[in-house]
Amino acid sequence: DRRPAHLPVALMLGSYKTLANTLQAVSIFKRKMTDVQWNPVDLGEKGIWFRVFTGGFKAQRDAFEYKAKHGLAESLIVTMPWTVAVGPVDSLKAIRALTEKLEEHRFGSVAVRRENDRFAVNMGIFVTRKGAEVLAGDVNRLNVGDVSVVLR
Repeated sequence: DRRPAHLPVALMLGSYKTLANTLQAVSIFKRKMTDVQWNPVDLGEKGIWFRVFTGGFKAQRDAFEYKAKHGLAESLIVTMPWTVAVGPVDSLKAIRALTEKLEEHRFGSVAVRRENDRFAVNMGIFVTRKGAEVLAGDVNRLNVGDVSVVLR
């Protein structure tokens, strides 16, 4: 079976009120690790905040070990099984163009390998499918390709 394993556990590295602070934090965290993502979250009366996170782990124990190894004492271990995927994407050039377009519109993303050596670009992590569907609707309006809500 070549289907990717589901990796619902992540580390939330921080939550920021402004995009500028978010991008600054992402830059700092990328010095420690490569897989750093962020996504906007509407917190109602508190407004839009940006969550920064890393990893896709099968279990909380794996996340705890990663947290300790990388000195991420302030991070929170979270189970957020849903993400938004755009793809498939066929080339590195297409991945770069897509991630740049998404970032221009305030969406963080990461390329992931899918079945048959193809790639997709994932955005955000969510506790509920409904949360991911809101982001998918926003991304779909950008006409960037096939957008779907999938398990991480």
